[in-house]
Amino acid sequence: MTSARFIGWAAVTLACLPAGAAANASELSAEIGLVSDYRYRGLSLSDKKPAIQGSATFEHDSGFYAEAWSSTIGGPDVDADAELDLTAGYALDISDHLSLDMSGTYYLYPGEPGANYVDGTISLGLTQGRAAGRIGLSFAPKQKGTEDDGGKKSSNSYAFAGASYELEKLPLTLNAELGYEQGAFDEAPDGGKWDWQVGAELKLEPARIGLAYVGSDIGDDAMVASLFLEF
Repeated sequence: MTSARFIGWAAVTLACLPAGAAANASELSAEIGLVSDYRYRGLSLSDKKPAIQGSATFEHDSGFYAEAWSSTIGGPDVDADAELDLTAGYALDISDHLSLDMSGTYYLYPGEPGANYVDGTISLGLTQGRAAGRIGLSFAPKQKGTEDDGGKKSSNSYAFAGASYELEKLPLTLNAELGYEQGAFDEAPDGGKWDWQVGAELKLEPARIGLAYVGSDIGDDAMVASLFLEF
């Protein structure tokens, strides 16, 4: 994707925020950056090449939030050259240490509209001091975007668990995540795919620098570097 076309998608991303959000939001933020490989659930969606990514997020005091996220993608079997994810959700603090998050996401692939699909996610988060953890489940029901080459539509589920720890004397966060996917998108010959990620992120405002080891049991593992600027 050319830089001009990505700037256009970034404009679309910002335009997707609710009208009047700046006046009523508890927080309005955005970021743009570069990753050495766009890995989603362990698999490369950028043909193992660098990708430009950006997002805009609106969070309200009530717990409601909305996000528009975009990335360049690529590959020999991909007609689209960009992905745009539109998410709306609600986050609730159950206690000082436990939280619940519920959201729905619409995945759009301009140039390949038959691949568009919707899924929903629910997760529980736990914090204790500098440590945090979460478990959750994403589910995509049968729809046009989950149809295989033979015209069969299947649902897709993805269960995940992750943990992170912020170091006390350095602006560095260590993190790890494990996921299991089964259904329309797992791409496993016999069904079911495991993926994992272990890495660290250094925050030097307004920049975030990350390095992670990412892989799955059906594809190549890779070290993925990232650099983002927050606004």
